[in-house]
Amino acid sequence: MTGILAADFKSALCRKEEPAFQLWLKLGRLVSYLFANPAIAIILVMVIASLLWWLSSRYIAKKTQYALGVGFLAAVLFCVSPAPIVVSNWLLVSFLPPDSGENAAAIVVLGRGPEENGVRATEAAKLWRARRAPLILSSGRVDAPMVAGFLKNQENISEAVTVQERCSLSTAENAEFTAAMMMPRGLSKIILLTDPLHMMRSLLTFKSFGFEVVPHLTPLVKEQSRFFAIRESLGAVSYGIMGRYFSKEVSVETIAEADKLVKQQQERGAATAIENY
Repeated sequence: MTGILAADFKSALCRKEEPAFQLWLKLGRLVSYLFANPAIAIILVMVIASLLWWLSSRYIAKKTQYALGVGFLAAVLFCVSPAPIVVSNWLLVSFLPPDSGENAAAIVVLGRGPEENGVRATEAAKLWRARRAPLILSSGRVDAPMVAGFLKNQENISEAVTVQERCSLSTAENAEFTAAMMMPRGLSKIILLTDPLHMMRSLLTFKSFGFEVVPHLTPLVKEQSRFFAIRESLGAVSYGIMGRYFSKEVSVETIAEADKLVKQQQERGAATAIENY
């Protein structure tokens, strides 16, 4: 699917990091499968632990080896317990500001797979009909066209008011490429739609590109999993360590590529509202 999207939207943005993206998808599916099948995960952990124990016994002192073993066991027990969900809810959700009810230049929808995208499209349509914003922008290489499809076919929203940012492969790129499309047109205030655990990282990242963000939470259709909680917690912390919450600007080259994507959509009668705010 991603190959088709890249072919449809001729841009250097849409070809960025393709092999790494595919590897990340496969790794994510594997880890998610292991969390969903704890029996298989436990067997795999035991095999890995036994191998590491045998290797470490040849090079590490006994006391250090036992300390590492206890630490490894504690980490495994933490991951399979309800603790990750409790910790992630406190760390990522309890400090989020509520939706202020303010209007904005655009409703920005971040994707999360077919089921979640349908819910987010419905919520975006409600906000648009309430005149909270005149424009809906969906973001994500795989998710953007999916959300746009739901908006058109499920919510009867005209393509003229929808824009697809169909190149980003991460939250950081969601923010960067959305900024490249909107900031040169003077559109800096957005209503941001995503799930509670993803919102903190998204909010801070979009703010780093100069957006004034009104957060609007959408519930998860699927039950919150330990894997999802751990991934989002680590993602929020890693973004901080990498400095992705600090102020930054979009390059001229990225703006030029993003403008090319907007014009391609406008040629088929979509995304015209982005010029009429």
